[in-house]
Amino acid sequence: MSKAKLSGAVLSDASLKRVNCGQCKLDRADLTRAVLEFSDFTGANLAGASFIKANLLGVSFKDATVSGADFRGAVLDSVDFTGAVGVADARFDQASSPLGRR
Repeated sequence: MSKAKLSGAVLSDASLKRVNCGQCKLDRADLTRAVLEFSDFTGANLAGASFIKANLLGVSFKDATVSGADFRGAVLDSVDFTGAVGVADARFDQASSPLGRR
């Protein structure tokens, strides 16, 4: 799925473990309650995406754009936001380990 163009896609409740979505365009995508364990979103555009109550265990958001993304209630254990843009503009209310590694 690397470099896939899925802006605005509805992927709520999807099970996409260990997906390579580096440089994907998932801005405004709905990934509510999705299971994305150990997936790679390095350099992806995730601006405005919804990850509400998603399982993001071990996910890499390195160098991704997450401005306006919604991580409320998500599992963010061992998540990597190194170099991510817009972390301060994302929502992390009630998320586990809300800042992961930065």
